[in-house]
Amino acid sequence: MPAMWITLIVVDRKDPLEVAQKTNHSIRAVDRYMKDFNRVRLCHGHGKNPEFISLATGLNRTVVKEYLQIIENSKMCS
Repeated sequence: MPAMWITLIVVDRKDPLEVAQKTNHSIRAVDRYMKDFNRVRLCHGHGKNPEFISLATGLNRTVVKEYLQIIENSKMCS
């Protein structure tokens, strides 16, 4: 589940390589999830809604909403 890995990296500030090793995924896969997350964060920062973000990024709406939740939670933590 990409959202769990993004949470570990963004909120818990874990090293992406460590996350890849612990989740038995390649660093390439974790990097792809981070790139997707950053695209969602960029669109969200420009005030775009989840439907637009889903269309613009090609990501499933559920994934977009999970990433948006992480963004909002990380704002509360900072």
